[in-house]
Amino acid sequence: DAEYSAALESLVIVSTTPRNALYVVNAATGATSSINLNKAPTAVSVSPDGRSAAVGHDALITLVSSLSSSSASNMSGRTLNVSALVGDLVFDGNSYVHVFPKTDQHVNIHTVNITTNTETLNSGNMIYADTKGRLHPSGSVMYGANNGLSPSDIEKYSTPSAQLFGTTTYLYDSPYHGDYAMCGNLWFAEEGSSIYTACGNTFSSSTTQSQD
Repeated sequence: DAEYSAALESLVIVSTTPRNALYVVNAATGATSSINLNKAPTAVSVSPDGRSAAVGHDALITLVSSLSSSSASNMSGRTLNVSALVGDLVFDGNSYVHVFPKTDQHVNIHTVNITTNTETLNSGNMIYADTKGRLHPSGSVMYGANNGLSPSDIEKYSTPSAQLFGTTTYLYDSPYHGDYAMCGNLWFAEEGSSIYTACGNTFSSSTTQSQD
């Protein structure tokens, strides 16, 4: 898996080959540094400030701080527990990592408080396993694209910055279920007003549900 850090102008990549590691690759110069990981990585999420990352594993999260493409010695990692095989995850920059489980069928989003290493499950509807999650540029909500369902759809969830007790909430899905192909992944325009799916279809993002 890979994400981009705008602050560092670098790709942040996790791989199991040639070893379990996180790599930071400067997009302009190609300069690369890496940090070894204790378990095989399954996903990575870069924090909104672009300087830290959360790496998913089977029943584990590694937090990597002080990302740098020039000096591996500055990077450090610590682990958190989660009761799921991580399919995807979102590092929200507000002391939480949100885990989207890889396996089973209908599952909860697991939210882990990075200060206390405690885990809560989302309220509202469950999600479908292997959903891909993204933090909206506003930082207050997440969107997800489900996989393995036909027709596929995209959904919206709150983050603990808008809730009490560190619990995410399933809000609603798109009004276009079955009308447009979603293809299992999504990204945002930089300012957050547009959502792009892996099929190339474009949707609007809004705080008003009828326009979202």
